[in-house]
Amino acid sequence: MTDALVKITTLRAQRDQLLAHAKDLDASTEQCAATNNTEGASAWRRLANLARSEAHWLNFRATVLSDSINTLGEPRKCA
Repeated sequence: MTDALVKITTLRAQRDQLLAHAKDLDASTEQCAATNNTEGASAWRRLANLARSEAHWLNFRATVLSDSINTLGEPRKCA
């Protein structure tokens, strides 16, 4: 595997880990909400959203890198 493919695979694996972690954080949000702990629920929700945001950023980076690899061999078009 080339370095770029390893990087893409790593970015996507990290994305998947962050999304799984966000689900766990969502469970903590629900537990706090069930006990009427609104401050705790808000904190866990912010952390879950941050994890999802980072996961989407990693996915974007992997997609851009993948697209750039796929277009390296294509002829350039004049504007």
